[in-house]
Amino acid sequence: MLNRQDAIVRELVVAYGEIAAAPRQSERLSRRSRFVDCAAASARELAIDPPDLLDEVYAVLANARAAADRAPAPWSLHLRAHLGRLQARGRSTVAAWRCRVGLRRYDLSIAELADRARSRSRDPAAPLFSIVILSCGRLEYLRHTLAGLVLSDGGARWELIVVDNGSPPEQVWYLRACAQAGAIDKLLLSPTNRGISAGYNVGFAAADRSTSYYVKLDSDNVILDRGWMGALHAAFASSDAAIIALDQVNHPRLAALPALARDGRFKSWRGWVCGACAMTIPREIFDRFGCFSEDFDFAYNPDDADYYIRLETAGYAAYYLRSHRGYHQGYLDRSEYARVAQQKHQSATNYAAAMQRLQRAYFTGRRSIHRVYPEYDRSAWPAGARVVELGPSLAAKG
Repeated sequence: MLNRQDAIVRELVVAYGEIAAAPRQSERLSRRSRFVDCAAASARELAIDPPDLLDEVYAVLANARAAADRAPAPWSLHLRAHLGRLQARGRSTVAAWRCRVGLRRYDLSIAELADRARSRSRDPAAPLFSIVILSCGRLEYLRHTLAGLVLSDGGARWELIVVDNGSPPEQVWYLRACAQAGAIDKLLLSPTNRGISAGYNVGFAAADRSTSYYVKLDSDNVILDRGWMGALHAAFASSDAAIIALDQVNHPRLAALPALARDGRFKSWRGWVCGACAMTIPREIFDRFGCFSEDFDFAYNPDDADYYIRLETAGYAAYYLRSHRGYHQGYLDRSEYARVAQQKHQSATNYAAAMQRLQRAYFTGRRSIHRVYPEYDRSAWPAGARVVELGPSLAAKG
């Protein structure tokens, strides 16, 4: 393994050196993407586990040169040392790792979730955030996502809408209990998996008509920093953004992405669309451009990236907010949730090809940047209801 590790370090040194040698910014971005892919393959070969530590490897490798600049040793030695330490850490148990990153803080009971939710702002003058979480199995991740939300709201005004896409009975029971206790404001239950885009569209259609912002919060993301909604509201008011999402502390590509030179608060989505934590869209933008696209022919479609490309085509910008962060959970992706993780991995090639096709189609006008599904316009949340069981009518594609 030592010889192979030395070979991997040499490969990464060469790949990273090619970034600095690129004459144009566009080429540097392309080479940096290849370097991150090389780092990913190396981490898998070294069997660093659990999976979230893979993300950390990418970030460490992408910044290894900076670490070497602070010390006299060649930076390739820093790479080798980092790899050794991460391999040793990867052999720790999942339970110990969860304790290390502090996820036990997010093990809240239903009563605790409801109690925290009651502390949110009720000021009608404050902007309303309609937060939609899509549930489909992986209950432990979902519980942490819910806890992260109520622990980080910072007294903002928000409503929580959860759409369940055919989860197992025990998860549906948990969600019903959360809704009954007041931890979830609106719960929509689908007997089947409608897909990601359709699930979020159903949730957005259930939002309060006076909402200021729509938020797409994936059920494996944990928001870490308090006051993120207030920070997003201020960022929208003082920038040209049409989409803002939170930074992610363990996302490899975001870790390598520099801050904007003209506004250090942000990192730009341009050229680096890689998903988002708490993707937030102002109501006026959503009303103009419509829903997430539902006509992809494969699972785990690029809903957020597709929406960004549509807005970019119309001249709008999207940013990551550096001051507030999320955390992507993945520590059970090789055990309890391995099947879902494998399905996502198999969709990666389709995702990349779809991105290229979408960009060409939108920029040439062969595909409309506006997506309207009349069934969502006709839907309205029943007054006083907390739980709605969805029938087939909202499953139709536009």
